[in-house]
Amino acid sequence: MLNDNRPEIVPDFRIVRFDETEYWNDAAFVHRAGGKIWGIYYFDANRRVFCCEMTPSYELWRHESSVESYAVADAWERGGAVAPDDSEQSLYCSNRADREREDLDDAIREADAQTDSVSYYHCSTINVDKCDPIYKLTAEEWAEILADHDGDTEKAYKALVENVRENLCADSYWSPSWNATATPENTATAT
Repeated sequence: MLNDNRPEIVPDFRIVRFDETEYWNDAAFVHRAGGKIWGIYYFDANRRVFCCEMTPSYELWRHESSVESYAVADAWERGGAVAPDDSEQSLYCSNRADREREDLDDAIREADAQTDSVSYYHCSTINVDKCDPIYKLTAEEWAEILADHDGDTEKAYKALVENVRENLCADSYWSPSWNATATPENTATAT
């Protein structure tokens, strides 16, 4: 704890996605990905940083990229659906659909590996209320984490960020609210 007169700010991790389609230069790839590619990040809504300016920013850690849909794979599946079950055409279409999804996922993972793991966005560009909470600590939980790290706030915070990352990496994150068509009302945007 800082002192008795000033309460400790408790981390509040959220997840946000940005439409990053414009950063992908292969139009055929974007089409295969359903026309949109999303960057998914997590951040602490209670932590602001200042990057050589007076405007506060959020420090966003990259989780993964995600596609809008698997348009080409879905087309292969529709082609297989009209064929008799277990027919050669049905199996061929099913295999092509699976291979298409794997190829897209591999390409996205390769691109993600070349992307900076941390980005900074001005706080005014992210509507925190539209971001799904993924890990909000209570004051008692934060105090325990601090105690585990001998009161070193920065060391405790880094361990917490790593813990959030590990939990997210255990499974891909997809918000139910993202199933709707992306609109300014349900998607954070970077300006």
